[in-house]
Amino acid sequence: MGNAGFFIYLADSFGYLGSVVTLLYKNFFQPDLSWYQFIINTSYALAFIGVLLSLSAILYYLQKYKTQNK
Repeated sequence: MGNAGFFIYLADSFGYLGSVVTLLYKNFFQPDLSWYQFIINTSYALAFIGVLLSLSAILYYLQKYKTQNK
């Protein structure tokens, strides 16, 4: 039971850290940008990164599959 509580605490703390980093980044690096446009830009960036990571994983596992089945 203690391990599950630790992982919940860890996930929660990363959520708070992400919120603070988002607020600091927006206020200090892009203060003139509206929150709406900031969220749109961030969503596009995260979607692009997610697609790149997914394609990288697919290529990695395809290569691994090919080398194991020779």
